[in-house]
Amino acid sequence: MNWLAHLYLSEPNSEYRIGNLLPDMLPIGALTDFPPEVQRGITQHRKIDAFTDTHPIVRARITQMPPEFRRFGGVLVDIFFDHFLARDWHLYSAQTLSDFSHELYASFDDLAVTLPTKVLRTLGYMRRDDRLCSYATISGIAITLKHVDAQLLRSVQLSRAIVVLEHEYEVFERDFQAFFPELQGYVAESI
Repeated sequence: MNWLAHLYLSEPNSEYRIGNLLPDMLPIGALTDFPPEVQRGITQHRKIDAFTDTHPIVRARITQMPPEFRRFGGVLVDIFFDHFLARDWHLYSAQTLSDFSHELYASFDDLAVTLPTKVLRTLGYMRRDDRLCSYATISGIAITLKHVDAQLLRSVQLSRAIVVLEHEYEVFERDFQAFFPELQGYVAESI
């Protein structure tokens, strides 16, 4: 899952939540010197990713990606699934997505002195662009894909993959609705 799902499934404290984001922002070797609560979040992130990456629904979605995007199929499915979580947030939380996101952005301010510059920069973009709320729209997902593409060593124009979501919208929606409750159950039982 992408950032929104990791944060939604996280324990509600800033250290644990930032730990749930760090594996997507830093290389493995840079994840060892954080406090225990952040380490717990890092561990949860890895468990969620392992569950997601091996789940039959996700595997099927990846193999059905057009060949030009299959190499990044896992990233695309994660982002597309976050779209449905954001779009239907009211089904998962009594708190609005806007309130959740802005509370979360503000909570990271307390950690600023302990985070690497690269992480602070990414969190700044997340806040500035209200990235988590933007996932609720197709145009927000397209912008996210441009940002992801900009982080790659060689551009593959991931933003063009938005047509995959648009053309198979109902299939991705159905798959998310089948997958996400299983992920929630996994997190509740094992993490």
